[in-house]
Amino acid sequence: MCAACRAWALSRPDSTGVCARCQHPALAIRDGWCHVCLLHVQEQGIDAHDYDWCQLWLADSVVGLSERPFPLSWRRTEPSAPADRELIAARTSVGLSPHLLVPGQGELFNVRREWANARATLESYSLSSGAANMLDQFKHHGQEQGWSSDNLSTAAKTLRILFGWLGNAAPIPEQDIRLLDEVGLRTRRVLRFLADNGLVIPDTARQSEPREHASHRIIASLPSSIVPEIEEWVVLLRRESRNGRPHARYATIRNYLTYAHPALVEWGRRYRTLREVTPADVDAAIEAQVGEAASHMGISLRSIFRTLKRNKTIFRDPTRGIVVPHGPTRPPRTIPSDMVAGLIDRATGAADRLAVALVAIHAVGQRELTRILVDDLSVSRSRLLIRRRYGLRVIHLDEVTVSLLDQWLRERYSRWPATRNPHLLISQQTAAETGPVNAFYLWQKFKPLGIRWR
Repeated sequence: MCAACRAWALSRPDSTGVCARCQHPALAIRDGWCHVCLLHVQEQGIDAHDYDWCQLWLADSVVGLSERPFPLSWRRTEPSAPADRELIAARTSVGLSPHLLVPGQGELFNVRREWANARATLESYSLSSGAANMLDQFKHHGQEQGWSSDNLSTAAKTLRILFGWLGNAAPIPEQDIRLLDEVGLRTRRVLRFLADNGLVIPDTARQSEPREHASHRIIASLPSSIVPEIEEWVVLLRRESRNGRPHARYATIRNYLTYAHPALVEWGRRYRTLREVTPADVDAAIEAQVGEAASHMGISLRSIFRTLKRNKTIFRDPTRGIVVPHGPTRPPRTIPSDMVAGLIDRATGAADRLAVALVAIHAVGQRELTRILVDDLSVSRSRLLIRRRYGLRVIHLDEVTVSLLDQWLRERYSRWPATRNPHLLISQQTAAETGPVNAFYLWQKFKPLGIRWR
């Protein structure tokens, strides 16, 4: 027995016996387990109770055992071994969940599922054989997709909670799955996997009007003092006009909220109502923006305050008389060839260099760049099909772009060999889906290079 275990044993002289986990005799035990098993389960997680071997440590957690014998099985900053043992006992004794979904069972009434109240026991329920097999398939799928260990572990935990609580015998409502985001879990990859296996009941409201939900999410992120006024503005814009159509679409409302969000957050923290906003506040908010962002914010704030003033929700319009700056109207300037080469060299990855080449050399727009498909590329003919809003465009590729395309396609296949995403540019998030990358993905790549394009 080492010095650390000997000191640990001296603190409990009457606890010598056979460890119930590793079956080693004549060891100091606590709650039926020896010192090494308690340490092993603490480091490896509560799933380690299913086997009886222990990890061999040459460093890391057991460095300096003789200097610190007592903290081994009790750390102030981490769950203690006794707490882990309680979770193990709960998991092994509860059995299957009584909340498992039954195929063909109808819904009596719709109630919002509260995962936070049940999270303490979410991982306590056992999995059926079918659910356990599907969980293994999910882990194998994540490894094939090249997910990082952190993303795979978090996604697998989410799926384990869903299967432990609701099972996999019947489809799970999409809204119930997405609510797990509110308790710190990630559901995007799980949703895609379950949808591919026919185990998701789509949220029709979310699919029918995603921009409406996006607008409500932005409003929910605002300070509570101004939320009622912004909600009233949305209602007023959605009222039908004389032709029977609403005054504004949710796409327009979402854009207005996005542009005005920085100013609304600041005013919501300073004021109790939008009635207190002054023209000086509006001027300062617009001047804090640059270029087109200033123009967009001015137009958005004008819509909010004019609509509320017309409805007599506020008594004066602070945007009245404010000159809204206009974005640049001149055509974009061409980039010299030597500068293009420098921009490509400054880009960090294969996807970044390819995106710079397509934008700087071939004048591909932001929307067009994200929607290029792998099938749109003809390497043998050095041609690329660009899908524009009002038609198609064929560009003939130069040697530099062809070389960058070859580098990216090789990296794309090596990182995500099993991806089913048809788009040319994909990311760690979209590799598990079928949609294009978003504008923020491209903004992150072009901002360090000082490139702005439309």
